[in-house]
Amino acid sequence: METQDHKKCVMVLDEELPPGVLANTAGIMGITLGNIFLKQWGRMYLTKAERNIRELSACLVPVLKAAKEKI
Repeated sequence: METQDHKKCVMVLDEELPPGVLANTAGIMGITLGNIFLKQWGRMYLTKAERNIRELSACLVPVLKAAKEKI
C-alpha cells in the first residue's frame, strides 16, 4: 500500500452479502489495514478547540464487489 512504490490496495467483497454486512466488513478491514500500515495515515490538523485530529487516510481504497466465483 505504499504510494512511493506505486502499490495500491483494493477491497473486493462478495456481492451476495447484505448491505449491512458489506459495510461492516469494509469497515473492519479498513481499521485493520490502518493499524498495520500506519504510514498511510493522513496528516495532523489542529481544530479551533486546539485539539489534534488526524486525517483518516493518505490514500484511497476502492471497495468493489464481485461474485464468489470471481473472488
